[in-house]
Amino acid sequence: MDLYIVEGNYQLVMLPASHTIPAAVLEQEFYSVTRTPDELSIIVSETVTIECGHKETGWKIVKFVNNMDLSLVGVTAGIAAVLANSGVNICALATYCTDYILVKNEKLKAAVKALESTGYRFID
Repeated sequence: MDLYIVEGNYQLVMLPASHTIPAAVLEQEFYSVTRTPDELSIIVSETVTIECGHKETGWKIVKFVNNMDLSLVGVTAGIAAVLANSGVNICALATYCTDYILVKNEKLKAAVKALESTGYRFID
């Protein structure tokens, strides 16, 4: 499977569930917004300033390049297992067409090494 490191640094932000999605988020090329009864979670570039809430910065996004059929089983779990065995924590994100994982900047080299050693390929 081919993987691609999305350009830029990203942040994970947790806001109250009733909070409005900041307009600047919606202007970005890549963002993810999930609202539950408990929270509003946003993944967006660190260039976007979001006041309030809890945030964790310093994430890189790794995209699974191949379109993923929704009937596939275990693709993300396989990558997560490789990274867990290498001491790399992740945050997983799924869309209709593909999956992404977020890896902390300081763990990116270890993540790439672990994944390449098990047959995954990073492309530009």
